[in-house]
Amino acid sequence: MIRKMNKKAIELSINFIVIMVISLIVFVLAIGILGMIRNSANDQILMSESQFKAEIEKMLTDTDDSFAIPFAVVELKSNKAYVLETGIKNKIVDNLYFNISVELFKAIDFNGDTITDNPEITYGKDLVHLDKNEIVQRKIMFSKMTQKGSYIYQLNLSNSNDGSNFNHQESHLFTITVN
Repeated sequence: MIRKMNKKAIELSINFIVIMVISLIVFVLAIGILGMIRNSANDQILMSESQFKAEIEKMLTDTDDSFAIPFAVVELKSNKAYVLETGIKNKIVDNLYFNISVELFKAIDFNGDTITDNPEITYGKDLVHLDKNEIVQRKIMFSKMTQKGSYIYQLNLSNSNDGSNFNHQESHLFTITVN
């Protein structure tokens, strides 16, 4: 009787070891696949960011504008925060200060009604000092947009020789559509 129990115990131990080895292999494969997916997503983000920066530089080089927004309409999902980039190039003279401002021009929902809930906008409000043909990029961060609709923003660029008396230089409109 003792021999039969030992045989069953050994059989149970072998089954346990086989199941543990298979579980470990599946776990390692799952971690590897998740790592590959994460690296692929990071590569796509970096590629689009570098393309975005190249587009800003191309726009500032190919046009007479001192201010580049490489988008006219941006479609975003609701309840998410977003960061958009813009570029400034001094095409006038050496030693100029630049300032940008972002204002909500109009916000309407998909029924045509005015949206009263304005998302918070954060951007660099400090002065940017640029020599002639120098380019700088600025990030504009939008808080979570909860109400679906179209938000039309106006970006204003001003410049000054001394950093105090600013002259309005350019304005651009862009639309964020929240779905």
